[in-house]
Parts: sequence; structure tokens; C-alpha cells
Amino acid sequence: PAGATGPQGPAGQTGATGSQGPIGLTGPAGATGATGPQGPIGLTGPIGATGPAGQTGATGTAGSNGKNALIRTTPEAAGANCTNGGVKIEAGLDADANGQLSDAEVNASQTKFLCNGATGATGATGAQGPTGPAGSGGFVHYVGEQFGGGVVFHVYRDASGTERGLVVSLTNQSDDAAWSNVVNSLSTATSVWDGLANSNAIVAQAGHNNSAAKLCLDYEGGGFSDWYLPSKYEIGLLWGNLFHVNKCITSISGAIEICSFNNYSYYWSSTEGASGTVWNLNGTGFIGTNGKAGTCQVRAIRAYSVPSNSGSITDIDGNTYQTITIGTQVWMKENLKVSKYRNGDAIPTNLDNTTWSSTTSGAYAIYNNDPANNTTYGKLYNWYAVADSRGLCPAGWHVPLDTEWYTLENYLDPTVNDANAIGPRGTDIGGKLKAVSSLWSSPNTGASNSSGFSALPGGARVFDGAFYFGFGNYGYWWTSTQFSSTLSWFHYLNSSTANSNRENWINNTKTSGFSVRCLRD
Repeated sequence: PAGATGPQGPAGQTGATGSQGPIGLTGPAGATGATGPQGPIGLTGPIGATGPAGQTGATGTAGSNGKNALIRTTPEAAGANCTNGGVKIEAGLDADANGQLSDAEVNASQTKFLCNGATGATGATGAQGPTGPAGSGGFVHYVGEQFGGGVVFHVYRDASGTERGLVVSLTNQSDDAAWSNVVNSLSTATSVWDGLANSNAIVAQAGHNNSAAKLCLDYEGGGFSDWYLPSKYEIGLLWGNLFHVNKCITSISGAIEICSFNNYSYYWSSTEGASGTVWNLNGTGFIGTNGKAGTCQVRAIRAYSVPSNSGSITDIDGNTYQTITIGTQVWMKENLKVSKYRNGDAIPTNLDNTTWSSTTSGAYAIYNNDPANNTTYGKLYNWYAVADSRGLCPAGWHVPLDTEWYTLENYLDPTVNDANAIGPRGTDIGGKLKAVSSLWSSPNTGASNSSGFSALPGGARVFDGAFYFGFGNYGYWWTSTQFSSTLSWFHYLNSSTANSNRENWINNTKTSGFSVRCLRD
């Protein structure tokens, strides 16, 4: 048997550490730990230098021109689009580049309407003020005017304001006539100013059968039969204005100048001198006496008068019109020129033919669109402007009714006694209304303007929009009286007849453009 183990001896000292052995194989990676918080962002670095510019590319080809946008405005009648009427505004592109927007170019989706507001109630008409006194100027006729069957050689106004004047015939009644076959002195043919009284006294003398006075009293010229042999002073007035008279006479076919044969042509007066002599005029302007047994030329004269001027009236545009009293009525002596209704609303104008012929709203035109015609003849209004409740004439005036035109015609010719007659009226109404003016085409039959109405031939714009060829030959005036839904009564004058005419022609509907004369309320 083994013997018992003896006691352990003391431990020996630790030896020095040996060199490290080779690293052992890496063990498998452990699980990734949680991500820690992000650290602060570092400062931004400086911007780098800009690189060089690249080359410019080639210019592309130009595109085609665009189309102009156009706008067209036309009156819009009262209806679904505008209860009280207004303006239709259409837009589109000018496809054909003609500067006008045609129906085919209108973009319907862009059409708008500018509508009028409702017309307010008409206020009460104020009382008419008193008529002012007649002015001192503004004569209807003038020295050197062809008028009243001859040429005017004297014009004046009497104490009542009535214009009066003297007219000399266009030709001699004789180139070689005795003053009278009775040579004894008269005591009743001595007036130096009243040639008519002298002439009547001469033919009334015992034994009379022919005389210069009778030649004048028997003369009928220009539709007048009130001619007489001028007195001493009347023939003196004729000489004083001979320049203007002969200037007019030389422009009239068939007329004969006064004192034209030679400087020693003599004209009888109707005024007796002393010892059986008579005052006469010679071609040098000398008024002297001559024996009754001699012979002289004979030239008749006549006197005229027109109603006193009743003043003037001004429209909303500032146009001023002279007025004339004819019977119980006061008329404008000129055609209306206003471009606005009485309340200040503009009256549409510059309508093309299509729009003019179809509109049922008020509109006006100027003949041939020439402003000079507006100055002379006034505007041409369709009947819808005449009938518009806003009023075409100035306050206190109106477009006359058909019956009021009849009142005028009946005053000028009482034989016109049928207010409903259609066509020509009377025999010389037109002559009394027409101005004696070269603006009327020849022959301007019967024209005397004895009424002072001074009618001119302003023509018309008819229902299809055309300006009627009757300019210079015809003047048309609206009444405010309608005949049907499309027709209205109007009156017209023409250059080839002396009567007046009342019509409602089918081809002159309410869309026609006629002149307007206003009548005082």
C-alpha cells in the first residue's frame, strides 16, 4: 500500500509572462446595438465657382401673326335680353383681316348686353313762359334773293315786327310804252312812296284805255297778280340795290337785267310831276321827269309780307332754331338736328343698312353720312325716335300729329277741307312752304315761302338703309301719328309741283329716316 501523502510544500513563485499567442478565430458577430442620437450638422461649405456659359442655341423660325380681337356694338331692342332695350356687345377675331367684325366672326359665347334702366315717370310740364318780343334781325328774305315771282330789292320790318319787302319782276313788261293815253294832269297819282295807289288812280282816270300802270296791274308772274308800277321812291330803292338785283337776274334763265340796254334806258315810275310830267329812272341812276307823251321801259314790282318771327328755341345739344308763327301755330323754321332725347340719353346712330332696316328702337342718320348735310338739312330720324317717350323735341314742343299738319295745310289753303285725304293736297301749299333756294332742284314749282316755313329738300334714308335719290327733289317730314304697327303718316314736298302730299307708303315703314319739324305745345 501507498504510503500516506505528505504535507504540501509552499507554492513557488510565478514565472514571467510569456509572449502573446496568436489571436484566435473571431467569434460570430453579436446583435447590432440601438442607434445613438444624431450629432449636430456641420457647417455648409463655401459655394464653388460658376462654370463657363454654354454656347447660345440657334434662333427658331418666327411664328405667324396673330388675329386682332374686335368688338361690335348695335342697339338692342326691348325684349328678352334687355327689358328696356340697350346695346348688344359682340366680340370675335378678325379672321379675314378687314378691320370689321362680321357675323361669321362673332364668338357667341362672349356676347354681352348693356341694358337701359327702366324709364322713370315723366314729370309734369311746367307752365309756358311768355313769348318774347320779335328780334330786330333774322329776316326771312334778303336783297338779291329770287323770291315771290322776281328778285327782292328791299326788305324792312314794320312797327308790329312783320317783315315786309319789295320784289321786282324778272322781265320788262314793255321796252317802249307811253305812260298813259291820257296826258292831262291827275291829282291822285302823286304819291312818292305808294306805287299801287298811283297805279290804280291812273287806270281809273276818265278816258283811260292803256298805260304803263295797266301793263303792270295786268301782269301775272310767278303765280302772283298783285304787281304794280313803282312810285318815285320805290324805283329809287330799286336803283340803290341794282348791283344785288342784277347779279341774281343774270343767273336766271330768261330773265332780263334792269338798265341793261345802254346808259340811257329809262323806266317809268307811277308818280306824276308838275305840268303833266312823270318821274322816271335812267341807266345812270338819275331820277328826273319826262313828258307823258314820250315812251320808256316798264318794270313791275310787288310788295310782300311774312308773319313776324316768334323768337327761337334751343335743344339739349345747344342747337338754336328760329321759329315762325303760321296761323295759330308756332313752328320751327328749320329741321331738327338734336342727337339726344330730351332727358339727355343719346339717340343711336351710324347703323349699318341691315341694322337700320331691322331696328325697332329710335335712331338717326345724316344724309350720305356727310356732316355738311346735318348743318343744312338737319338729321333723318326713324319713327321710333319720334314716338320715344323720352321726347325728341325740346321741352314745350312736340312732333306734330297728322291732324296738326292738316291745320297748317288748311290755313294755307282753306279749300283743303278733308283731313283724311291721301296724296296731293291743295294747289299751292307746297309753294308757300318751300324755300326759294337753289338747294331745290329746278324748277322748284310755285316756291314762294310766303308762310316763312322755309322747307328744304333733305331727302330720306329708306326702309332698307339706302339714302334715297330724292335729295334735292324731295323733303319728307314725320307726323307722330301711326297708321299701323309698321306704318306711320308723313307729309312731303317735291320740286316739280306746288302742292303738299300726305302718305303712308308701304315701302316707307317706321324704319325710314325722315326730317322732323317741331311744333310748340
